[in-house]
Amino acid sequence: MQKALLLGIARYVDEGMLPNRLPDSGENADYNTVDATLWFFAAVDAFVRHTGDVRFVKNHLYEKMVSIIAWHERGTRYGIHLGPDGLHRVGGIEGARS
Repeated sequence: MQKALLLGIARYVDEGMLPNRLPDSGENADYNTVDATLWFFAAVDAFVRHTGDVRFVKNHLYEKMVSIIAWHERGTRYGIHLGPDGLHRVGGIEGARS
């Protein structure tokens, strides 16, 4: 069940972001939160700590996670990006999506 949940959430990754609310049938997801991807990384970490199943993460989630990091390095919608100190920032980045 944990694997299915992580896979289900990962399929909503879009331009480095996860929605703050998963859509009901026929609705669009709302991509307007800074912390959903951070919680996803925390959930993956908790999964690995609990199960030790690094292979699952490597085979099914790793590419999505790398993509999320790359988007946050260059900037996502709403100017979400990593600052020079590696911490998340919102707004104020040249060329970031709005």
